[in-house]
Amino acid sequence: MVTRLVFFFLVIGTLRCTAQVDTLNGVRTANSADLAVYFDSAVYKYVFMMGHYSEADSIWDLDSSRQVLEEIVTDNKFSKRAAFFAAEILFDHSDWRPEGDLKFRVAEIYAKALQENYTGIGNPWGIPDDTGDIGAHILCFGNVLVTEFKPLLKCDKPVRYEGSRTATMGNDGKFRVKDIAASYICAIRNLKFDAGQDQKGRDRQIRKIRRKI
Repeated sequence: MVTRLVFFFLVIGTLRCTAQVDTLNGVRTANSADLAVYFDSAVYKYVFMMGHYSEADSIWDLDSSRQVLEEIVTDNKFSKRAAFFAAEILFDHSDWRPEGDLKFRVAEIYAKALQENYTGIGNPWGIPDDTGDIGAHILCFGNVLVTEFKPLLKCDKPVRYEGSRTATMGNDGKFRVKDIAASYICAIRNLKFDAGQDQKGRDRQIRKIRRKI
C-alpha cells in the first residue's frame, strides 16, 4: 500500500528541510513545490558543506530528483533563490549544463545570488584570483555571464568568509560583491585584476574594467 508522509531532514540549529516525499517500497520521490519552499529558507553551508554525505547529496538521491530540480530552475513560478540552490545541486551531481535561452536565465540567477548573498558566506564564490566552486560551474557561460555580472561592478556590499585560510585572506582583503564580480569577468575576458590592492586601488581597476567591457 502506498502511503504519503512528510520526511524531515536532519535539524542543525534550525529546521533544515521539510521536503515531502512519496514512499513506495522504500523509494522516495522529490516534490518540486515542497523542495522549492525548503530552498527559500535553507542555509547554503548546511545544504552543501556539512559532512561527507551532505544535504544536497540526500536530495539528489531522491527519486526523480533531476527532473524536479530542473523544473525549479526553469519554471518562473519558483524564486531565483530556489532556482539557485537547485542549479547548484544539478551542477555538482550531474552533467547538466544549461543551453540556449536557459543559459541567460541561469546567469541572471547566479548574478542575483551573488548580489543578495544566497550563499550566506563568500567561500563558495572563492576570493578574487580564485573563483571557487561556483566559478567551476558558471565561467563556461562566457559573455552571457559577463553581461549579467557587469551591473555588480557597482555593488559595494561586503562579502564575509568563514573558516581558516580562506577567511583570513578574504576578510583581510575586505572584499565586496564588485570584487568578486570583477574577478569572474576578468577570468572570462582574460583581463588582469590585482586583488592584492586595497579597496581604492581595486576600484580604479574596476572602473577600467567597466570601460573595457
